[in-house]
Amino acid sequence: MISIDQKNMKINFSSRSGFGNVPGLAKDLLFAHVCPSCNNVMQAFFKTDQEVKLWPYEETHQMSIDRDGIKAPEFRHSVPTPKDPQDKSQYNVYYDQKNGAQKIVLKNHVLKYSTIDLKNIGENADWEPGGKMCELAGLFSLREDLLLRDYVLFSRINERKLWSYDAKNVSDVRFQAKKRVCGFPVEAIGDAPPVILIRYNILNRGWENAVEDFLGHLAIQPTS
Repeated sequence: MISIDQKNMKINFSSRSGFGNVPGLAKDLLFAHVCPSCNNVMQAFFKTDQEVKLWPYEETHQMSIDRDGIKAPEFRHSVPTPKDPQDKSQYNVYYDQKNGAQKIVLKNHVLKYSTIDLKNIGENADWEPGGKMCELAGLFSLREDLLLRDYVLFSRINERKLWSYDAKNVSDVRFQAKKRVCGFPVEAIGDAPPVILIRYNILNRGWENAVEDFLGHLAIQPTS
């Protein structure tokens, strides 16, 4: 299991069933985000002298997804399953040997920039292999102003309008007003901007009008 110790700023790796002989690990955490729906670690950035291989530790929860967004998600199974080939993972792993740091990012939970840029977000989108872990997809950037621009771009608002928004901080946006439609931020554990989570059923149906209305009437105002 992969878990976050917020009090001590550690990421803990505990061996899963069948790997009792593999010692647990605790690494110094720089930042992480945990999904409030499936309770998976969406992403984590931590210090380590050697790359942490996730195979003995990973138990990622895969939840049911209601296309209409009405039914509450239910636990389906953990990944990897007993049938999965060795070293299969739901995470993209990036190890920086020179600087002694590693980042893990949960596939289809924190979306790649290419997905945002191409606006390829419908039911026929080219999602990463392994499926979706729950009903939420996330946007993230180390700069909050760029995170908000990605959020506007991802909503399929005309790109000419994109640059008319000059928001700097996610905290300026009152997401709770239309949480189910327009998404909501999940604060980082550590020093990093939040992840903005959006429901898949909204993405599949198109939601540009809702987001444009949301941005226009709340904190983000066009600069011209």
